[in-house]
Amino acid sequence: MRSAGLALLFLTIPAFAQPPAGPSAALYPDTWPIAVCASPGVARARLVWSLTSPAETQIRVGSPAGTPLTGWNTEANGSASTGDWVTDGMSFFLVNPAGETLASTVVSVRCGDPNVPEDTRPSWLPLTIGNEWNYRFDSRSVTGAYSTMRVASSRIIGGELWFAVEGGSFGGFLLREDENGRIWRVNELTASAPQLLLDPTTDLNPAALYPTRHGPADTLFISFTQIAPLDARAGSFRKGTGMLEMTSTVLAGSSGGFGFSYKLIRARIGGKLVYDTPDLSITLGVESQQLALRPGLVPNCAVPCYFVACSFVPGTDPPNTFKPCTRARLTFNAPVPAGATAQLRLTNSSGETLFQTNLSDFASGESSVFQQLPLYSAPNLPLPPGAYLLTGTVNTAAGQLTSTMPIEILR
Repeated sequence: MRSAGLALLFLTIPAFAQPPAGPSAALYPDTWPIAVCASPGVARARLVWSLTSPAETQIRVGSPAGTPLTGWNTEANGSASTGDWVTDGMSFFLVNPAGETLASTVVSVRCGDPNVPEDTRPSWLPLTIGNEWNYRFDSRSVTGAYSTMRVASSRIIGGELWFAVEGGSFGGFLLREDENGRIWRVNELTASAPQLLLDPTTDLNPAALYPTRHGPADTLFISFTQIAPLDARAGSFRKGTGMLEMTSTVLAGSSGGFGFSYKLIRARIGGKLVYDTPDLSITLGVESQQLALRPGLVPNCAVPCYFVACSFVPGTDPPNTFKPCTRARLTFNAPVPAGATAQLRLTNSSGETLFQTNLSDFASGESSVFQQLPLYSAPNLPLPPGAYLLTGTVNTAAGQLTSTMPIEILR
């Protein structure tokens, strides 16, 4: 089962916390399906249960009257592991002392299935109690701090399984993943209606708080952008790992600029370390993230010319032509692997690509690549004021790296 979340103290939630009907318990395996087996057709499973309130329960194998997997528990949330004896289709039941079934689940075992990597779960934000992410956090007042985000507990609300998250950018929210892989959230303190956080099934869904942009069909990464009146956020998710990075830029005139950022350092999913700081990472830079496109404030794009008498070369711009430009920089934290390719793309708030170029001429081992970034649609026609997004992508034999940076064009 796929799901998501983190937690704080659960306060009174009107209506939403008092569902008219629905199950009060859930039981599920923390990995679905299981692909790593002790021997052909046989695996070990970890089962997680969740109740709306503490009660005496027990997990039994095969039927409500089957062999107990656990003793009697009184916790509202918990987990238990089997031995290396679970087969595909084996069922488990959560029962009370009267023998009544509160919840049940069936385990899927697919030994050695190449489509189910050992270290990767299918969710874009894996939500199982105990999953943990460590981020480097930077802001205007803090540099190099570290923040831990953790799935702390789960609960049944309105017949749905939600997870509570502590810390990080999603701390204080209840999160859940629906059957289509979309991530929903509810603020624990305000008890607002569920809000679509992430929709990995489609590009740029306007209903999602973080509209996503997809790479190739087989990519493990999606990027997202959120443009609000005073804030722009951009970042990326890795399938089976969660959020890799997020940067917030304040869009507020003279007080605007960098707000804060999260960068994933380490992720532990299902008790396994599935992500550690990669050897290679990339960052984007521009001369300024806020630009007023007026002559004298930004430079003209350079005209390719290799002659002393440049003004006499056919095709050069006439005098007083204004073609505003800025310089973008793509920086690597480690030597660039041989064969790597890179791309820069500038998009507007609607996701329309305005400029795109491949950076295929950098040498292996180079630390930074610079690219002229045109900010006009035609000579003397600068881009209109608004929010834009610069995306840098590097493809290597080991995978794809993405970095994003919001740019605001001022009036």
